Amino acid sequence: MTSQPDDKTRKPDLKVLQGELENPTPATPEDPQDQGQDQKPFQEGSCTPKPGDIFPNCPVVALGVYGDTFFYLDYLGQLAPVTNHTKDRMRGIFGGRSEILMNEFPQYNKGGDVSGWAQEDTATAMTRACTDKGVWNAFEKVRGLGAWPDGEGGASLHCGDAILYKGRWKAPGEIDGYVYPSAPRTPRPLEEAVDGGEGSPGYELQEMLATWNWMRGDIDAYLVLGWICGAMFGGAMDWRPLLWFTGDAGTGKSTLQKLIRYVMGGEGAILQSTDATEASVRQFLMQSTIPVALDEVEAEADNRKVLSVVKLARQAASGGVVLRGGADHKGQEFRARSSFVFSSILVPALLDQDISRIALLEMLPLKQGQTPPVIEQKQWLKIGRGLRTRILDGWPRLHETLELYRQALSIAGHNARGCDQFGTLLTMADLAMHDGIPDQARVTAWAAKLSAAVIEEQTDQSTDWQRCMNHLFGQTLDVFRSGEKLTVGRWILGAAGLEDEIDQKKAERALSSVGMRVYGKGESAQLAIANAHPGLSDLFRDSHWYASAGLRGVWAQATKRIPGSTATGMLRFDMVGSRTRKFPLKSIPNLFGDDEVLEEAQPPQAPHSPDKPNPLDDFA
Repeated sequence: MTSQPDDKTRKPDLKVLQGELENPTPATPEDPQDQGQDQKPFQEGSCTPKPGDIFPNCPVVALGVYGDTFFYLDYLGQLAPVTNHTKDRMRGIFGGRSEILMNEFPQYNKGGDVSGWAQEDTATAMTRACTDKGVWNAFEKVRGLGAWPDGEGGASLHCGDAILYKGRWKAPGEIDGYVYPSAPRTPRPLEEAVDGGEGSPGYELQEMLATWNWMRGDIDAYLVLGWICGAMFGGAMDWRPLLWFTGDAGTGKSTLQKLIRYVMGGEGAILQSTDATEASVRQFLMQSTIPVALDEVEAEADNRKVLSVVKLARQAASGGVVLRGGADHKGQEFRARSSFVFSSILVPALLDQDISRIALLEMLPLKQGQTPPVIEQKQWLKIGRGLRTRILDGWPRLHETLELYRQALSIAGHNARGCDQFGTLLTMADLAMHDGIPDQARVTAWAAKLSAAVIEEQTDQSTDWQRCMNHLFGQTLDVFRSGEKLTVGRWILGAAGLEDEIDQKKAERALSSVGMRVYGKGESAQLAIANAHPGLSDLFRDSHWYASAGLRGVWAQATKRIPGSTATGMLRFDMVGSRTRKFPLKSIPNLFGDDEVLEEAQPPQAPHSPDKPNPLDDFA
């Protein structure tokens, strides 16, 4: 018996041949990798992916490449940097959907059946898609949770699973050249419009804030309201004010922190901590602009940890770029855009550039019989959503309102920094509580009250050269080892003949030993200070004016700015030669005057427009 041929070897009959001729099977295209540079360009309707696509309708988006790092938006829309396309890494980027990869990049077994997905083919397609997109860096291109400018003067809002952009909700992804990765959902603004005036979210929050016993009364509560509204949109603003409330134990600092957390939207919408470092805050924020609230930031013997966080907050106020080195010897860039609030029993010693950016608010113990407020999360989450709606609706008038407050604060005596700081706080509170551009009466009243309450402690600060001279004149000298430990200031007055109890020649020798010399007598005398001297180095040790012996002292930069300062060439001080600067002693404030007794300042009351009721009267 002759065996019959199987289907693979049986010759086709005429009917089969006729059908194949009438309906020819399209030829299988060659592998694009085999075509090299001769590959035909993409044509619409083909199955070849567009440049920049891993494959048609791919759920993973290639963003570009920077160095040896390839960037993607993964299956969930999260930013995914990749330096090594391992199988596990790619599987994770595709959300474990192996069936997608098996369909696009099948791997066959010896029997011709699909047994998995090809790692090399997948990696090739992914890296090629990133290369097609070109060089791309996450810095300044990725926008995480929080508010951002929309490029047309408005504010966009990244709420994790959706982005409110130019009035419309969009899915996470690429929008107008920026990448908004997906993130855990945060509260969105209310869908319905929210009116201002009495009963509005701004008024309700203001009434709650006024229940704390603030040293300056309702004005401090109003500033907290302004900070909360501004912090919600910190990333979209030019200036982000800093807030620091302080008070003894039992004044309600932690309760206020809880209220702020609920209004901001709870976990994920705000970074809160009682023990944070600069690096941890920076690494947590990454590309987000959510607010930062740090409690128990206490003064300690070594304040370097605290000051590093405060420095980050200072850089965030104006959106400064922070550069750090990485373990791989590659620089890392970070732009801080979050609003910071601190709270503590005692405020650590801060630099003037930090104080000028921080609104310091003092909290007093609760009044007798007063109980702490009850904070219900659900209620204040809704208040926070309403505030977001109010600020977004009022955003078109933000810049005009800010300029009105800035001009009024300038007239009231604030410098440019004070105008930015308190003008922004007043503007954001105004957007929350009122409709339309504020009238001049309200603007002027608030500027006057803030001037009386705040300008002395935060904007009327001494210059660097004044602080330098105060430091120098306050140091003690025991140059003769005879127990006469007089301050430098008294030795200077003695050398000028203004201290009857001090021998003038002895004073001159004492000053010469540390690089100083007095010319003339009386209040018309001048003081010469060496630019470099070991004695001065010792006096300025542990200050930022210090420079080691033999080097030009940093103090020389300060003496150059003293009114009437002139260069006097090379002088010799006890065998030590140095170039010097000379200035009149009368340029130093209060050197010849008596101490002044200042009147005790009275806490101001919050102003209000005459045509509108003041919702804070019950809390006066």
